[in-house]
Amino acid sequence: MKILRYALTGALLLATLTACGSGSTSSSTWPLSNQSPGASYVQSIAFRNHTTMAWGNNGYGQLGNSSSGNSLTPVAVADLPRVAGIVTGGTHSLAFKNLSGVWAWGNNGYGQLGNGTTTASYKPAKVFKNNTSAHTYLDGVTAVAAGGNHSLALDATGTVWSWGGNTWSQLGNDAPTGYNMTALPVLTSASSGKVFTAVKISAGGGFNLTLDASPGRVWAWGNNASGQLGDGTIVTRNFPVLVGTLSSATAIAAGGSHSLALLSDGTVVSWGYNKYGQLGNKSTVDALFPVPVVDANNIPLSGVVAIAAGLDHSLALDVNGKVWGWGYNVYGQLGQGTTTDSNVAVPITIPGLPFIDRILAIGYHSLAFSGGKGWSWGDNTYGQVGNNSTTNVLAPVPISGYP
Repeated sequence: MKILRYALTGALLLATLTACGSGSTSSSTWPLSNQSPGASYVQSIAFRNHTTMAWGNNGYGQLGNSSSGNSLTPVAVADLPRVAGIVTGGTHSLAFKNLSGVWAWGNNGYGQLGNGTTTASYKPAKVFKNNTSAHTYLDGVTAVAAGGNHSLALDATGTVWSWGGNTWSQLGNDAPTGYNMTALPVLTSASSGKVFTAVKISAGGGFNLTLDASPGRVWAWGNNASGQLGDGTIVTRNFPVLVGTLSSATAIAAGGSHSLALLSDGTVVSWGYNKYGQLGNKSTVDALFPVPVVDANNIPLSGVVAIAAGLDHSLALDVNGKVWGWGYNVYGQLGQGTTTDSNVAVPITIPGLPFIDRILAIGYHSLAFSGGKGWSWGDNTYGQVGNNSTTNVLAPVPISGYP
């Protein structure tokens, strides 16, 4: 039963908490996969005792505590009801109440809050749909995902909704590049509408992934400059296309410009940008189709129950509660006590060796949770590690307020 319980936890996490993708830089050393102006992924978000907590950068109000001041430790998001899922993107955050509405706060320069404006909000406000305002809210939602400057929601019918920036056609509705300030349904083409029923979603820097109810199929759309759509090309797509020949995926994660999928046999595949080894296939060559993630012995990683993707690094959680990481590591986001990149999966030691049940990758930092306890490591420029400092952290440390 333990295997099933944590497999389900991982699936829920990916549907509601995965936050990754490209963003503008707060440091000139950030890699080239940062392709989304106005996004930086330097804040964190998590539940604590059913309360939504956030910490780190708050320049656009993405902490949702009615202020614009950064916080080095977790603070409660204001005026938010008890919700089922939360996520943070480049400089904005989302939450949803199961089979109900979506709330958004933070940067809104591209309409990524979906409230019909481009004005930032320092506290949560509900998302509208179909180019309307005045109480026509997006509802029936079962999951949300946030990209660099765009947002996604999944409803109970399997329809994916999108809003915000559309520079790389990441809204998936065949609209011209630009932005949209309210939620619109994602299409497979302008004329035929959707031909898949989504069960999970993940938003990357300027692209998206969705898992189909049809067993194991993955669809992708948006920016494809590094092959992150996995269709064998580098052609940007303004509506969803199938990823390779995947037929057994159970979870998905979209990073800055790379993608991950967890397969039903517990192995992981990846594709897209690979300059820093974030595909974990013992190379640094981009992949236009899915390739297997391997460990230091070149053996495919196995027994995995959850995955997460940051800007240029990746995480996996296995059935034994062990966390693995690979990819970019200049800020220590692989938790190895070093700043050396890894193009294969390496184990991450959490103090006290707890059985980890949730993982999260945001920008260039990582988080892990076990029951009521949390740990974080990596980039800490704005306090996003949550340990009451701004010094980068090369190995996991407790998050303040998660004793």
